[in-house]
Amino acid sequence: RVVGAADLTISKSHTGNFVQGQTNAQFNITVSNIGGANSTGVITVSDNLPTGLTATNGTFTSGAFTCTVTGNSNINCTTNAVITVGSNLPFNINVNVDTNAQGTITNFATVSNAADGNNANNTASDIVTVDSRVVGAADLIIDKSHTGNFVQGQVGAQYSVVVRNIGGANTSGTITVVDTLPTGLSATNGTFTSGAFSCTTNGQTITCTTNAVITVGSNLPFNISVDVANNAAANVINTVVVSGGGDANSNNNLDNDPTVIDPRVVGAADLT
Repeated sequence: RVVGAADLTISKSHTGNFVQGQTNAQFNITVSNIGGANSTGVITVSDNLPTGLTATNGTFTSGAFTCTVTGNSNINCTTNAVITVGSNLPFNINVNVDTNAQGTITNFATVSNAADGNNANNTASDIVTVDSRVVGAADLIIDKSHTGNFVQGQVGAQYSVVVRNIGGANTSGTITVVDTLPTGLSATNGTFTSGAFSCTTNGQTITCTTNAVITVGSNLPFNISVDVANNAAANVINTVVVSGGGDANSNNNLDNDPTVIDPRVVGAADLT
């Protein structure tokens, strides 16, 4: 363990396989401080995408990071946030998959910080399997995101969910989305509608269904509102799964959204 200095590490992951032609495929990145002092100054994460992947956005924010893209493949994300000893900062990077990508692709990410006392553990890799595009059938994928941090005690914090059809045929029949809320989050409403979806709540599970048809290359967006417990943890991960609709590929039906929860301000206003 580094004593008297920060020691930043990085991890990178994804869920399921990617698919040829997929848009907004997501990588989850977490920068952790395992050293003996808080980080100071600018933290930079660099992700030079390999052949077969391109950045979805030119400039974007995710978690505490602000990211810029150069040449469709060089992503640099920076933050001035302080990572205290033993804590971390999660964020996401979305990419598009080339229509001719195939096999396995290895993506590397590197973190750097002037106060980092150990540069030997600053790179992470993530191996992605790319499936062939489904022909003649629907292929549903799901994206889940939110904006900014949540706050302990917050009511009606919002997640955005998008179900996409990247297959070769329109969907048919009922499409079901199941959102399993982590400890610290609970559904704001017992029964609600959002977009084309009708949703019901059973404890920590939100189930949303629709019979709408998602045509090839299109999507259905909707929102889920949650309440944040007064004692919710600083970092939670919300998982959502889509099924049905004639989906022919179950390898890309799940998405995780890491969420940072700030402590509630006591004795003063806190505007968001």
